[in-house]
Amino acid sequence: LPTVVKLYNSANTLLLEKTIPPGEDNSKQFVDLESTENVVRMVIELNNSGAIDNIALECPEIEIGGCETAFGKAAVNDLCFIDDDSVNFNRWGWTNGPFGTGDYEFDLWAGAGQCDTGKGSLAGTVTVNYNEETGTAKVTYATNGDWVLTETHLYIGEGPYPLKKRGKKLEPTVAPGQFPYTDDKLNNVSSHAYEVSGLSGDVYVIAHAVVCEVIN
Repeated sequence: LPTVVKLYNSANTLLLEKTIPPGEDNSKQFVDLESTENVVRMVIELNNSGAIDNIALECPEIEIGGCETAFGKAAVNDLCFIDDDSVNFNRWGWTNGPFGTGDYEFDLWAGAGQCDTGKGSLAGTVTVNYNEETGTAKVTYATNGDWVLTETHLYIGEGPYPLKKRGKKLEPTVAPGQFPYTDDKLNNVSSHAYEVSGLSGDVYVIAHAVVCEVIN
C-alpha cells in the first residue's frame, strides 16, 4: 500500500487525503496540501511502504489587515452583556449557557458592536465539548479563511460571569483580561484550544478573541 497523508480539523473530520507516490531511496517527495484550512492534525500512514527521515512544511506568507474584538454567540441560551439588567456592563459580547453535558458550537462574531451581528463579520466558530461526569471541557476556536487569531480569552464556570475581587467583595466582570484562561501571544493562527478540568454541574461560557483580517 502507498504512503498516505491525512489532514484533520479540531472535530477530527478528515479534510484532505493525499497519496505520496513511491520514490527512490533517499529521494524527496513534494505534496501539495492545497492550502487546506482549519487543520489541527496531520497523520502520515506509511503502510509498510518505507521510512521518512524528515518533514518540512512550506506555508505561503499572508498579509494581515485590521483587527477586531470578537465574541462567541450560541444559537440559544445567549445573553448580551448590555441586555443583562442584573449587572451594569457597557461592553458588548455574550455569556452563553447554562449548558449540561454535550457538544455545542457558537458563531464567532467580530466587530459586532452593541451585540448587533448585522454590523459585524462572522470570523469563525467556537466549539465546546463538555462532560459533566468528568468535569472536563475542551473549547476550540477556529477561524474561517478570512481571519486569524492573535489572542483568546476564555471563561467557563458555574455562573454567567467570572468574578474579580474589589475590596472585600467579589464582583462580576466581562473584561477579557480577567478571564481565567488566556493566550495573548498567538501568531496569526487559524485555531486554538483550551482543555479545562475541575468543572461541575451546568456551565456558562464566554469566549473572547482578537481576530485580524487576512488580505490575501
